[in-house]
Amino acid sequence: MFEQDVLSDRSESAHLVTEPTWWGTRPREIRWQADLARLLADPVWRGVDLTRGDGEPMLLIPGFLAGDQSLSVMASRLRKLGYRPRRAGRAFNVACSDIAFDRLKKVLAHARLSSGRKVAIVGHSRSGHFARALTAGHPERVSLTSIYSQGDGVVRWRACVVPYARNVEVTGSHIGLAFNRHAYRENAHTLAPSA
Repeated sequence: MFEQDVLSDRSESAHLVTEPTWWGTRPREIRWQADLARLLADPVWRGVDLTRGDGEPMLLIPGFLAGDQSLSVMASRLRKLGYRPRRAGRAFNVACSDIAFDRLKKVLAHARLSSGRKVAIVGHSRSGHFARALTAGHPERVSLTSIYSQGDGVVRWRACVVPYARNVEVTGSHIGLAFNRHAYRENAHTLAPSA
């Protein structure tokens, strides 16, 4: 078995931890179709017991190798709940991180200027990192939530449990997080306007 070295910051002085290399369980990711079917049958899809938005603009950023279309189901649901989702302008999220980040900053700035309001950001997979980076420098105005699944077949779920966010575990696949009924419920709860 291959091994890789991972830095651990759990103590004051970082030390090297050896973990087995994990190649994921990608064949299990076909479950995203089941995640979508469960979403469409769940009351969350109809907006039952969910707080409606007040027209707040949102930037939806697709995961690695995915495009804006991968979040079209989520955008539709958010629109019906009273939000104004905006696409990130990605046909495929494959650009160098620096280039992709610079483009996203421009999209976010345009969304702020055109709406005159704060913009909520939802990043799937790799784009969770972009979402965090886009909010850097404004910790007083930002509340981060990391939604993860131990059944993730692409990313080690432990890598999604981070100290700077509220961590929420759901069941399902990695790709399916874009269609996960539990993730939708959590997003609605997190995005609900403060009373």
